[in-house]
Amino acid sequence: MWTWIDPLDAIAVIFVFALGACCGSFLNVIVLRLPGVEPHEGESVWQFGRRQMRSLAYPPSRCPRCESRLKIYDNVPILGWLWLRGKCRNCRLPISVRYPIVEAFTALLFAGVFSAFFFLGPTFGPPTPAIERSNPAFYGSFTELRGFEAVDDPEEARAAGVPFASTRVRLNTRLLHDWPMLAIVLSLLFCLLAASMIDAEHYIIPRSLSYLPAVIGVVLHTAFGNVGGPLDVSVGPTGLAWATGGLVGWLLALGLLRFGVLRQSFSAGMPDLEKDGGEAWPPGLIRREILWEVAFLALPIGLGLAAAWYTINIDGDVFSRLAEIRPVASAGGAILGGLIGAGVIWIVRVAGSIGFGREAMGLGDVDLMFGVGCCIGAGPASIAVFPAAMVGLVFALIRLIRGGGREMPFGPSLATGSLLLLVFWNPLADWLFPGLLGLGIVLGDLAPYVGL
Repeated sequence: MWTWIDPLDAIAVIFVFALGACCGSFLNVIVLRLPGVEPHEGESVWQFGRRQMRSLAYPPSRCPRCESRLKIYDNVPILGWLWLRGKCRNCRLPISVRYPIVEAFTALLFAGVFSAFFFLGPTFGPPTPAIERSNPAFYGSFTELRGFEAVDDPEEARAAGVPFASTRVRLNTRLLHDWPMLAIVLSLLFCLLAASMIDAEHYIIPRSLSYLPAVIGVVLHTAFGNVGGPLDVSVGPTGLAWATGGLVGWLLALGLLRFGVLRQSFSAGMPDLEKDGGEAWPPGLIRREILWEVAFLALPIGLGLAAAWYTINIDGDVFSRLAEIRPVASAGGAILGGLIGAGVIWIVRVAGSIGFGREAMGLGDVDLMFGVGCCIGAGPASIAVFPAAMVGLVFALIRLIRGGGREMPFGPSLATGSLLLLVFWNPLADWLFPGLLGLGIVLGDLAPYVGL
Protein backbone atom coordinates (compact mmCIF):
# COMPACT_ATOMS: atom_id res chain seq x y z
CA MET A 1 0.00 0.00 0.00
CA TRP A 2 1.29 3.47 -0.89
CA THR A 3 2.43 5.57 2.07
CA TRP A 4 3.61 9.15 1.90
CA ILE A 5 7.19 9.78 2.91
CA ASP A 6 7.76 11.93 5.98
CA PRO A 7 8.45 15.57 4.92
CA LEU A 8 11.65 15.73 6.97
CA ASP A 9 12.87 12.51 5.35
CA ALA A 10 12.07 13.95 1.92
CA ILE A 11 14.05 17.09 2.71
CA ALA A 12 16.97 14.97 3.90
CA VAL A 13 16.94 12.91 0.68
CA ILE A 14 16.82 16.08 -1.45
CA PHE A 15 19.73 17.56 0.53
CA VAL A 16 21.83 14.41 0.07
CA PHE A 17 20.92 14.36 -3.64
CA ALA A 18 22.15 17.96 -3.98
CA LEU A 19 25.28 17.11 -2.01
CA GLY A 20 25.91 14.19 -4.35
CA ALA A 21 25.49 16.43 -7.40
CA CYS A 22 28.08 18.87 -6.02
CA CYS A 23 30.44 15.99 -5.27
CA GLY A 24 29.87 14.72 -8.80
CA SER A 25 30.91 18.11 -10.16
CA PHE A 26 34.15 17.94 -8.17
CA LEU A 27 34.53 14.32 -9.26
CA ASN A 28 34.74 15.48 -12.87
CA VAL A 29 37.60 17.77 -11.90
CA ILE A 30 39.46 14.99 -10.09
CA VAL A 31 39.13 12.52 -12.96
CA LEU A 32 40.32 15.14 -15.45
CA ARG A 33 43.28 16.57 -13.50
CA LEU A 34 44.58 14.06 -10.95
CA PRO A 35 46.04 11.49 -13.39
CA GLY A 36 48.20 14.23 -14.91
CA VAL A 37 50.00 14.91 -11.62
CA GLU A 38 52.99 12.57 -11.40
CA PRO A 39 55.47 12.32 -8.50
CA HIS A 40 58.89 13.92 -8.90
CA GLU A 41 62.09 12.10 -8.01
CA GLY A 42 63.02 12.67 -4.37
CA GLU A 43 59.66 14.26 -3.58
CA SER A 44 58.07 13.38 -0.24
CA VAL A 45 54.53 12.07 0.12
CA TRP A 46 53.40 15.39 1.67
CA GLN A 47 54.94 17.46 -1.13
CA PHE A 48 53.28 15.28 -3.75
CA GLY A 49 49.98 15.55 -1.90
CA ARG A 50 50.18 19.35 -1.83
CA ARG A 51 50.84 19.43 -5.57
CA GLN A 52 47.82 17.20 -6.14
CA MET A 53 45.59 19.48 -4.06
CA ARG A 54 46.91 22.55 -5.85
CA SER A 55 46.17 21.00 -9.24
CA LEU A 56 42.55 20.42 -8.21
CA ALA A 57 42.05 24.00 -6.99
CA TYR A 58 43.85 25.86 -9.78
CA PRO A 59 43.10 26.88 -12.43
CA PRO A 60 39.37 27.48 -11.77
CA SER A 61 36.75 25.70 -13.89
CA ARG A 62 36.90 26.80 -17.50
CA CYS A 63 35.96 25.73 -21.01
CA PRO A 64 38.49 23.12 -22.21
CA ARG A 65 38.46 24.65 -25.72
CA CYS A 66 38.44 28.45 -25.44
CA GLU A 67 39.59 28.40 -21.78
CA SER A 68 37.08 31.07 -20.77
CA ARG A 69 36.31 30.90 -17.05
CA LEU A 70 32.86 29.55 -16.18
CA LYS A 71 30.41 31.85 -14.43
CA ILE A 72 29.16 30.78 -11.02
CA TYR A 73 25.62 30.29 -12.31
CA ASP A 74 26.92 28.21 -15.25
CA ASN A 75 28.76 25.89 -12.87
CA VAL A 76 25.64 24.66 -11.03
CA PRO A 77 25.71 20.83 -11.15
CA ILE A 78 23.40 19.23 -13.77
CA LEU A 79 21.34 22.41 -14.28
CA GLY A 80 24.23 24.48 -15.60
CA TRP A 81 24.76 22.13 -18.54
CA LEU A 82 21.02 22.06 -19.24
CA TRP A 83 20.43 25.80 -19.42
CA LEU A 84 23.57 26.23 -21.52
CA ARG A 85 22.10 23.52 -23.79
CA GLY A 86 25.39 21.67 -23.69
CA LYS A 87 27.42 24.51 -25.26
CA CYS A 88 30.00 26.96 -23.98
CA ARG A 89 28.54 30.43 -23.41
CA ASN A 90 31.58 32.03 -25.03
CA CYS A 91 32.71 29.86 -27.97
CA ARG A 92 29.44 27.90 -28.43
CA LEU A 93 31.35 24.64 -28.89
CA PRO A 94 29.77 21.51 -27.34
CA ILE A 95 30.44 20.58 -23.72
CA SER A 96 30.69 16.83 -23.14
CA VAL A 97 27.52 15.20 -21.81
CA ARG A 98 29.77 13.23 -19.51
CA TYR A 99 29.73 16.07 -16.97
CA PRO A 100 25.99 16.11 -16.16
CA ILE A 101 25.83 12.29 -16.37
CA VAL A 102 28.53 11.91 -13.72
CA GLU A 103 26.88 14.56 -11.55
CA ALA A 104 23.44 12.95 -11.81
CA PHE A 105 24.78 9.44 -11.22
CA THR A 106 26.70 10.54 -8.12
CA ALA A 107 23.61 12.37 -6.81
CA LEU A 108 21.40 9.30 -7.31
CA LEU A 109 23.99 7.03 -5.70
CA PHE A 110 24.31 9.27 -2.64
CA ALA A 111 20.53 9.50 -2.25
CA GLY A 112 20.15 5.75 -2.74
CA VAL A 113 22.76 4.88 -0.13
CA PHE A 114 21.22 7.39 2.28
CA SER A 115 17.82 5.72 1.79
CA ALA A 116 19.32 2.27 2.33
CA PHE A 117 20.94 3.56 5.52
CA PHE A 118 17.89 5.08 7.14
CA PHE A 119 14.81 3.63 5.43
CA LEU A 120 15.77 0.03 4.61
CA GLY A 121 17.99 -0.77 7.59
CA PRO A 122 18.72 -2.90 9.40
CA THR A 123 17.52 -5.48 6.85
CA PHE A 124 19.88 -3.99 4.28
CA GLY A 125 22.95 -1.73 4.58
CA PRO A 126 24.85 -0.49 6.44
CA PRO A 127 26.63 -3.63 7.70
CA THR A 128 25.39 -4.09 11.26
CA PRO A 129 26.38 -6.88 13.65
CA ALA A 130 23.62 -9.13 14.93
CA ILE A 131 23.02 -9.05 18.69
CA GLU A 132 21.95 -12.15 20.57
CA ARG A 133 18.66 -11.89 22.49
CA SER A 134 20.11 -14.28 25.05
CA ASN A 135 22.28 -11.50 26.47
CA PRO A 136 19.77 -9.04 28.00
CA ALA A 137 22.46 -6.89 29.62
CA PHE A 138 24.04 -6.17 26.26
CA TYR A 139 20.91 -6.25 24.13
CA GLY A 140 18.75 -4.24 26.50
CA SER A 141 21.23 -1.40 26.79
CA PHE A 142 20.40 -0.31 23.24
CA THR A 143 16.63 -0.70 23.17
CA GLU A 144 15.76 2.69 24.60
CA LEU A 145 18.56 4.47 22.77
CA ARG A 146 17.47 3.09 19.41
CA GLY A 147 13.73 2.94 19.98
CA PHE A 148 13.79 -0.80 19.30
CA GLU A 149 10.97 -2.77 20.88
CA ALA A 150 12.31 -5.97 22.43
CA VAL A 151 10.02 -8.98 22.14
CA ASP A 152 11.64 -12.06 23.66
CA ASP A 153 8.64 -14.37 24.00
CA PRO A 154 7.50 -16.23 20.83
CA GLU A 155 3.80 -16.17 21.84
CA GLU A 156 3.96 -12.45 22.61
CA ALA A 157 5.69 -11.88 19.27
CA ARG A 158 2.95 -13.72 17.36
CA ALA A 159 0.23 -11.75 19.17
CA ALA A 160 1.99 -8.48 18.29
CA GLY A 161 2.52 -9.59 14.69
CA VAL A 162 6.30 -9.40 15.09
CA PRO A 163 8.40 -12.09 13.33
CA PHE A 164 10.28 -14.32 15.74
CA ALA A 165 12.40 -16.37 13.35
CA SER A 166 15.74 -15.81 15.03
CA THR A 167 17.29 -14.84 18.33
CA ARG A 168 19.73 -12.55 16.50
CA VAL A 169 18.60 -8.95 15.91
CA ARG A 170 20.12 -5.78 14.52
CA LEU A 171 19.72 -2.24 15.73
CA ASN A 172 17.92 0.38 13.68
CA THR A 173 19.78 3.33 12.18
CA ARG A 174 19.15 6.83 13.53
CA LEU A 175 20.30 9.90 11.63
CA LEU A 176 21.16 12.03 14.68
CA HIS A 177 23.16 9.16 16.15
CA ASP A 178 24.73 7.52 13.11
CA TRP A 179 25.57 10.44 10.81
CA PRO A 180 29.36 9.85 11.26
CA MET A 181 28.91 6.36 9.82
CA LEU A 182 27.03 7.85 6.87
CA ALA A 183 29.91 10.31 6.39
CA ILE A 184 32.34 7.37 6.22
CA VAL A 185 30.27 5.62 3.56
CA LEU A 186 29.67 8.69 1.40
CA SER A 187 33.38 9.55 1.52
CA LEU A 188 34.21 6.00 0.51
CA LEU A 189 31.70 6.05 -2.35
CA PHE A 190 33.12 9.31 -3.68
CA CYS A 191 36.68 7.93 -3.70
CA LEU A 192 35.55 4.62 -5.22
CA LEU A 193 33.82 6.46 -8.06
CA ALA A 194 36.88 8.60 -8.74
CA ALA A 195 39.26 5.63 -8.56
CA SER A 196 37.04 3.54 -10.86
CA MET A 197 36.77 6.24 -13.52
CA ILE A 198 40.51 6.93 -13.49
CA ASP A 199 41.39 3.22 -13.50
CA ALA A 200 39.00 2.52 -16.38
CA GLU A 201 40.63 5.26 -18.48
CA HIS A 202 44.27 5.32 -17.39
CA TYR A 203 44.84 1.89 -15.75
CA ILE A 204 46.05 3.54 -12.54
CA ILE A 205 44.53 4.21 -9.12
CA PRO A 206 46.02 7.26 -7.37
CA ARG A 207 47.01 6.30 -3.85
CA SER A 208 45.42 9.44 -2.44
CA LEU A 209 42.00 8.05 -3.42
CA SER A 210 42.71 4.88 -1.43
CA TYR A 211 44.27 6.33 1.70
CA LEU A 212 41.91 9.29 2.09
CA PRO A 213 38.92 7.02 2.94
CA ALA A 214 41.27 4.92 5.09
CA VAL A 215 42.15 7.95 7.24
CA ILE A 216 38.52 9.09 7.38
CA GLY A 217 37.38 5.59 8.35
CA VAL A 218 39.91 5.14 11.15
CA VAL A 219 39.37 8.64 12.58
CA LEU A 220 35.55 8.57 12.55
CA HIS A 221 35.30 4.98 13.74
CA THR A 222 37.63 5.82 16.63
CA ALA A 223 35.77 8.97 17.57
CA PHE A 224 32.14 7.93 16.98
CA GLY A 225 31.91 4.16 16.51
CA ASN A 226 29.39 2.43 18.80
CA VAL A 227 29.48 -1.25 19.68
CA GLY A 228 26.52 -3.08 18.18
CA GLY A 229 25.43 -0.12 16.05
CA PRO A 230 25.39 0.30 12.26
CA LEU A 231 28.79 -0.01 10.59
CA ASP A 232 30.28 -1.25 13.84
CA VAL A 233 33.82 -2.53 13.16
CA SER A 234 34.94 -3.02 16.78
CA VAL A 235 36.86 -6.19 17.57
CA GLY A 236 37.57 -8.36 20.58
CA PRO A 237 40.95 -9.30 22.09
CA THR A 238 42.01 -11.65 19.28
CA GLY A 239 41.02 -9.23 16.52
CA LEU A 240 42.82 -6.42 18.31
CA ALA A 241 45.92 -8.61 18.59
CA TRP A 242 45.78 -9.37 14.87
CA ALA A 243 45.40 -5.65 14.08
CA THR A 244 48.31 -4.67 16.33
CA GLY A 245 50.66 -7.37 15.10
CA GLY A 246 49.70 -6.80 11.47
CA LEU A 247 50.17 -3.03 11.72
CA VAL A 248 53.57 -3.39 13.42
CA GLY A 249 54.63 -5.95 10.80
CA TRP A 250 53.49 -3.69 7.97
CA LEU A 251 55.41 -0.70 9.37
CA LEU A 252 58.47 -2.89 9.93
CA ALA A 253 58.30 -4.16 6.35
CA LEU A 254 58.08 -0.58 5.08
CA GLY A 255 61.15 0.28 7.15
CA LEU A 256 63.11 -2.67 5.73
CA LEU A 257 62.05 -1.60 2.26
CA ARG A 258 63.17 1.96 2.96
CA PHE A 259 66.65 0.88 4.11
CA GLY A 260 67.17 -1.62 1.31
CA VAL A 261 66.88 -4.85 3.29
CA LEU A 262 63.81 -5.71 1.21
CA ARG A 263 63.65 -4.75 -2.45
CA GLN A 264 60.61 -3.42 -4.26
CA SER A 265 59.27 -5.86 -6.83
CA PHE A 266 59.56 -4.84 -10.48
CA SER A 267 61.96 -2.07 -9.47
CA ALA A 268 63.00 -1.69 -13.13
CA GLY A 269 59.39 -0.91 -14.07
CA MET A 270 56.13 -2.81 -14.09
CA PRO A 271 55.39 -5.20 -16.97
CA ASP A 272 53.82 -3.59 -20.03
CA LEU A 273 50.11 -4.26 -20.23
CA GLU A 274 48.35 -5.50 -23.30
CA LYS A 275 46.64 -2.16 -23.65
CA ASP A 276 50.01 -0.58 -24.54
CA GLY A 277 50.75 -3.21 -27.16
CA GLY A 278 53.96 -4.03 -25.27
CA GLU A 279 55.57 -7.38 -24.66
CA ALA A 280 55.01 -8.97 -21.27
CA TRP A 281 57.94 -9.95 -19.07
CA PRO A 282 59.10 -13.59 -19.19
CA PRO A 283 56.99 -15.69 -16.78
CA GLY A 284 60.04 -16.85 -14.83
CA LEU A 285 61.16 -13.27 -14.18
CA ILE A 286 57.68 -12.25 -13.02
CA ARG A 287 57.60 -15.19 -10.59
CA ARG A 288 61.01 -14.22 -9.18
CA GLU A 289 60.04 -10.57 -8.80
CA ILE A 290 56.77 -11.39 -7.02
CA LEU A 291 58.71 -13.28 -4.32
CA TRP A 292 59.81 -9.92 -2.92
CA GLU A 293 56.16 -9.21 -2.23
CA VAL A 294 55.86 -12.59 -0.49
CA ALA A 295 58.72 -11.54 1.81
CA PHE A 296 56.98 -8.22 2.47
CA LEU A 297 53.68 -9.93 3.33
CA ALA A 298 55.36 -12.45 5.61
CA LEU A 299 56.03 -9.79 8.26
CA PRO A 300 52.48 -8.45 8.88
CA ILE A 301 50.95 -11.93 8.57
CA GLY A 302 53.58 -13.52 10.81
CA LEU A 303 53.47 -10.87 13.54
CA GLY A 304 49.66 -10.77 13.43
CA LEU A 305 49.50 -14.54 13.87
CA ALA A 306 52.09 -14.42 16.64
CA ALA A 307 50.14 -11.75 18.54
CA ALA A 308 46.90 -13.73 18.18
CA TRP A 309 48.61 -16.95 19.34
CA TYR A 310 50.04 -15.17 22.37
CA THR A 311 46.63 -13.72 23.26
CA ILE A 312 44.82 -17.05 22.92
CA ASN A 313 47.40 -19.36 24.50
CA ILE A 314 49.64 -17.34 26.83
CA ASP A 315 48.17 -14.13 28.20
CA GLY A 316 45.06 -12.39 26.89
CA ASP A 317 44.68 -9.87 29.69
CA VAL A 318 46.38 -6.98 27.91
CA PHE A 319 44.29 -7.11 24.75
CA SER A 320 41.18 -8.02 26.74
CA ARG A 321 41.48 -4.83 28.76
CA LEU A 322 42.24 -2.78 25.65
CA ALA A 323 39.26 -4.27 23.79
CA GLU A 324 36.96 -3.01 26.57
CA ILE A 325 37.91 0.57 25.65
CA ARG A 326 35.45 1.47 22.90
CA PRO A 327 37.69 3.82 20.84
CA VAL A 328 40.55 1.30 20.93
CA ALA A 329 38.28 -1.57 19.85
CA SER A 330 36.84 0.53 17.01
CA ALA A 331 40.24 1.80 15.84
CA GLY A 332 41.63 -1.75 15.94
CA GLY A 333 38.66 -3.01 13.93
CA ALA A 334 39.11 -0.32 11.28
CA ILE A 335 42.83 -1.08 10.96
CA LEU A 336 42.16 -4.82 10.87
CA GLY A 337 39.57 -4.27 8.15
CA GLY A 338 42.13 -2.38 6.08
CA LEU A 339 44.79 -5.03 6.56
CA ILE A 340 42.38 -7.86 5.74
CA GLY A 341 40.95 -6.09 2.68
CA ALA A 342 44.40 -5.30 1.29
CA GLY A 343 45.84 -8.65 2.33
CA VAL A 344 43.21 -10.74 0.54
CA ILE A 345 43.69 -8.86 -2.73
CA TRP A 346 47.48 -8.93 -2.35
CA ILE A 347 47.45 -12.71 -1.80
CA VAL A 348 45.28 -13.11 -4.91
CA ARG A 349 47.77 -10.95 -6.82
CA VAL A 350 50.73 -13.03 -5.63
CA ALA A 351 49.04 -16.38 -6.24
CA GLY A 352 47.79 -15.34 -9.69
CA SER A 353 51.17 -13.95 -10.72
CA ILE A 354 52.99 -17.10 -9.63
CA GLY A 355 50.39 -19.42 -11.15
CA PHE A 356 50.02 -17.70 -14.54
CA GLY A 357 53.48 -16.17 -14.88
CA ARG A 358 52.07 -12.69 -15.53
CA GLU A 359 50.96 -9.81 -13.33
CA ALA A 360 47.51 -10.79 -12.02
CA MET A 361 46.44 -7.34 -10.81
CA GLY A 362 48.04 -4.07 -9.81
CA LEU A 363 49.10 -2.85 -6.39
CA GLY A 364 46.61 -0.01 -6.82
CA ASP A 365 43.86 -2.58 -6.23
CA VAL A 366 45.56 -3.53 -2.96
CA ASP A 367 45.65 0.09 -1.84
CA LEU A 368 42.01 0.56 -2.82
CA MET A 369 40.85 -2.38 -0.70
CA PHE A 370 42.86 -1.07 2.25
CA GLY A 371 40.70 2.04 2.16
CA VAL A 372 37.52 -0.01 1.75
CA GLY A 373 38.41 -2.28 4.68
CA CYS A 374 39.12 0.65 7.02
CA CYS A 375 35.61 1.92 6.30
CA ILE A 376 33.42 -1.21 6.28
CA GLY A 377 35.40 -3.63 8.46
CA ALA A 378 37.12 -6.99 8.13
CA GLY A 379 34.02 -9.12 7.50
CA PRO A 380 32.74 -7.50 4.29
CA ALA A 381 36.27 -6.62 3.11
CA SER A 382 37.41 -10.23 3.40
CA ILE A 383 34.95 -11.48 0.76
CA ALA A 384 34.74 -8.40 -1.48
CA VAL A 385 36.88 -10.18 -4.07
CA PHE A 386 34.05 -12.66 -4.79
CA PRO A 387 31.31 -10.21 -5.89
CA ALA A 388 34.06 -8.18 -7.57
CA ALA A 389 35.08 -11.24 -9.59
CA MET A 390 31.48 -11.80 -10.73
CA VAL A 391 31.13 -8.15 -11.71
CA GLY A 392 34.50 -8.34 -13.47
CA LEU A 393 33.30 -11.35 -15.45
CA VAL A 394 30.32 -9.35 -16.70
CA PHE A 395 32.60 -6.42 -17.62
CA ALA A 396 34.97 -8.80 -19.41
CA LEU A 397 32.18 -10.37 -21.47
CA ILE A 398 30.92 -6.92 -22.50
CA ARG A 399 34.47 -5.92 -23.39
CA LEU A 400 35.00 -9.01 -25.53
CA ILE A 401 31.67 -8.57 -27.32
CA ARG A 402 32.63 -4.98 -28.14
CA GLY A 403 35.98 -6.15 -29.50
CA GLY A 404 38.23 -4.94 -26.68
CA GLY A 405 41.40 -6.65 -25.46
CA ARG A 406 41.64 -9.12 -22.63
CA GLU A 407 43.51 -6.78 -20.29
CA MET A 408 41.11 -4.76 -18.16
CA PRO A 409 41.28 -2.77 -14.92
CA PHE A 410 39.93 -4.49 -11.81
CA GLY A 411 39.33 -1.31 -9.80
CA PRO A 412 35.77 -0.70 -11.09
CA SER A 413 34.87 -4.31 -10.26
CA LEU A 414 36.24 -3.98 -6.72
CA ALA A 415 34.34 -0.74 -6.25
CA THR A 416 31.09 -2.29 -7.47
CA GLY A 417 31.58 -5.40 -5.33
CA SER A 418 32.25 -3.26 -2.26
CA LEU A 419 29.10 -1.22 -2.91
CA LEU A 420 27.02 -4.40 -3.19
CA LEU A 421 28.38 -5.66 0.13
CA LEU A 422 27.75 -2.27 1.70
CA VAL A 423 24.04 -2.59 0.93
CA PHE A 424 23.45 -6.36 1.06
CA TRP A 425 25.91 -7.50 3.74
CA ASN A 426 23.29 -8.01 6.47
CA PRO A 427 21.15 -10.60 4.64
CA LEU A 428 24.31 -12.20 3.25
CA ALA A 429 25.79 -12.48 6.74
CA ASP A 430 22.59 -14.13 8.00
CA TRP A 431 22.75 -16.59 5.10
CA LEU A 432 26.42 -17.39 5.79
CA PHE A 433 26.00 -17.64 9.58
CA PRO A 434 25.11 -21.37 9.82
CA GLY A 435 27.96 -22.25 7.48
CA LEU A 436 30.41 -20.22 9.56
CA LEU A 437 29.30 -22.07 12.68
CA GLY A 438 29.96 -25.35 10.89
CA LEU A 439 33.34 -24.12 9.69
CA GLY A 440 34.22 -23.18 13.27
CA ILE A 441 33.46 -26.75 14.37
CA VAL A 442 35.61 -28.17 11.56
CA LEU A 443 38.54 -25.89 12.38
CA GLY A 444 38.39 -26.78 16.07
CA ASP A 445 41.24 -25.17 18.00
CA LEU A 446 42.14 -23.05 14.98
CA ALA A 447 38.75 -21.34 14.86
CA PRO A 448 39.62 -18.52 17.34
CA TYR A 449 42.49 -17.44 15.10
CA VAL A 450 40.06 -16.52 12.31
CA GLY A 451 37.37 -15.02 14.54
CA LEU A 452 35.04 -18.05 14.64
